[in-house]
Amino acid sequence: MRWLVLLLPCLAPAQFPAGLLGEWRAQVSGVTMTLRFEPGGRCSVDNDRGVCKLQDGWLTFRSDDGELERYAYDLAPGRLTLSGGDLDEPITFLPAQASPQTPHARRFHQPKWGLSFAPPPNWNAAERDGLLLLGSPTEPGLIVIRFQRRTGEPQLRAGYAAGLEEAGMKLVAAAPIQTTQAGASPALAGELAGASAEGPVTARVIAVLSPFGDAAVILAITTNANYARLKAHADALAATVMFSEPAKFAARDAIAGQYMYYYQGASGGAYSRQEVLNLCANGTFSRGGETHGSGSAGAAVISSANSGHWLADGDDHQGAITLIFRNGDRDELAYRKSGPDIVLNGKKYGRFGDGACSQRSP
Repeated sequence: MRWLVLLLPCLAPAQFPAGLLGEWRAQVSGVTMTLRFEPGGRCSVDNDRGVCKLQDGWLTFRSDDGELERYAYDLAPGRLTLSGGDLDEPITFLPAQASPQTPHARRFHQPKWGLSFAPPPNWNAAERDGLLLLGSPTEPGLIVIRFQRRTGEPQLRAGYAAGLEEAGMKLVAAAPIQTTQAGASPALAGELAGASAEGPVTARVIAVLSPFGDAAVILAITTNANYARLKAHADALAATVMFSEPAKFAARDAIAGQYMYYYQGASGGAYSRQEVLNLCANGTFSRGGETHGSGSAGAAVISSANSGHWLADGDDHQGAITLIFRNGDRDELAYRKSGPDIVLNGKKYGRFGDGACSQRSP
């Protein structure tokens, strides 16, 4: 393919946005075309090395032998499109798999999830309480990756619309969630905004869907002043995500136990609700509860109880529980461990016994 040559001023080295760094490939008339972007403004087109510059929607390449080329570009998470010049139609490049020669060579692997990705330069990843946390010694902000099993686009959209309220911080959707592409995987992306103890914050959210029915949800949060750079990091990270089949895990052994949920309120009278769920190690369960209410019309106590057997699909941090009742009915519960306790469909149950199910509820 012939590239358009323009007589432009000499290009000075420049920094690229993090989402552009690395290797990109496209098929052009049956031939693989490769672009590489390096820190400091260095780049290459196939085997021609030189300097690249981005300005006002244009990408200009000056090869080491002095040749100059210029194309319009559009950069999105996991996608780079070049158009104009002598191109008959736009060409879309996708990130190539990381190799030792690219800035994305350092990859983090989580085999239980079947997930790997390349952290941003000078960022480190560590696992804690079922989450992956990424931080940098030189840049402000935090990147959190949560693996959601057995989920899909409707559930992810609903979770985005609900926002996030945790640890004294409340975030709400600041823009509609968008369908996009993260490398070779479909994804949803949006922005949350709100306040923390340190002031206004903004978060980039990217949910990358796996071919195994799961999703890696990336949340990159920082102050408004530092958001643009962290957003670029999050988009670049999402473009490097790769999936393999998650490891099989005996989730039932990790979450078997006796749990209780208790709620008390007052509105025109006293009201309380207690729910007990026994998930026994032998595969059986029992669930019961009591609701107490009192007011001007008197007091009432309503009790309920049922049982059957249960299944779990997930790991020692999160997944899904299926309750199968004696009459054949089923109930699906999303679970997430919180220390010794468990969160079921958003409600936190305190653990008071182990899988032997021998304890009486408090």
